[in-house]
Amino acid sequence: MVSSSKILSAMLLAATLAACSSKPAQEKPLAAVVTPPETHRWTGPKADIGEFGLDLTAGKPQVKAGDDFNVYASGNWFDHFEIPARPRQLRRLQ
Repeated sequence: MVSSSKILSAMLLAATLAACSSKPAQEKPLAAVVTPPETHRWTGPKADIGEFGLDLTAGKPQVKAGDDFNVYASGNWFDHFEIPARPRQLRRLQ
């Protein structure tokens, strides 16, 4: 008489061989499945400073961006900009 463990082993071997020998399913190309989203172009007003709203003269290119990005992007502006004094009527609220 054949033991149940031998039968189970034979069934597992047959299932494994059947799974490995079958031909993989043909997949559809990704481009055919996913449709690209509609592109939306900005129709509002353009930026005041530069094409993208970034003043490239405000930064300090001699500072590495990885060392201090804030100084790299706005260092010259920080050095030359003065905050105006408050008007007298706004200094103290009564």
